[in-house]
Amino acid sequence: MGECPPGHTLERIDNDGDYEPGNCRWATRPDQSRNKRTNRLVEHEGKQMVFADFCDLMHVNRRSMTELVLYHGLTPHEAAARLSAKGLAKY
Repeated sequence: MGECPPGHTLERIDNDGDYEPGNCRWATRPDQSRNKRTNRLVEHEGKQMVFADFCDLMHVNRRSMTELVLYHGLTPHEAAARLSAKGLAKY
């Protein structure tokens, strides 16, 4: 693996795999937070992404999105459209 670059920690690529050279990499904390089992995935334009990345891409507040999705039953796309239509998108 070599020496740890500044600001990085060891991360498993496959969380079910072992800590071995072929399954590990140096990653920043934000990168590691996107490789967790608890992350909610959203499909957008044929690509899967983490919910937080989708919120950033759509320029909407994560807390507002979470409320609309979890408590009001909207899909992430519906929630983003509603927030944008109400002028609640962040820029």
